[in-house]
Amino acid sequence: MKTYLVAMAVLIASCATAKDSVEMQQMRFKLQQTTFGSVETIAERDEHSRILEEVLDSGAMDDQTREGLRDTLGQPKACIAPICTDQGFTREDWYFEIGVNANPEVIKQMPLLIASFDSKGRVARIYTLTTHD
Repeated sequence: MKTYLVAMAVLIASCATAKDSVEMQQMRFKLQQTTFGSVETIAERDEHSRILEEVLDSGAMDDQTREGLRDTLGQPKACIAPICTDQGFTREDWYFEIGVNANPEVIKQMPLLIASFDSKGRVARIYTLTTHD
């Protein structure tokens, strides 16, 4: 009976982990679609911002590797924008705009994600600039 209970606990734990993994993959996919999606209005930009916040709050980006982040968000830019230094990042850190600004005359600021990495190539710190209220 004891062995059965231990086996059930292990099975339940592995199912929960698999479920979390699927949910996290879905959240990263949602962010990926958002990152490459065209933004033509302030409302669309703010929806991209809300999705960025939702995905980060879900924990889907926790413990990501450089490769994982690149797979989700595409080719990073070197973090050389003034906001990078203002927030304590360096040019080795990665900078992403969330969405493709199709209307720069109207949309002056896109949501941002900036990431730094530890010595093992895992995300050590993420900073976001959101644009919604």
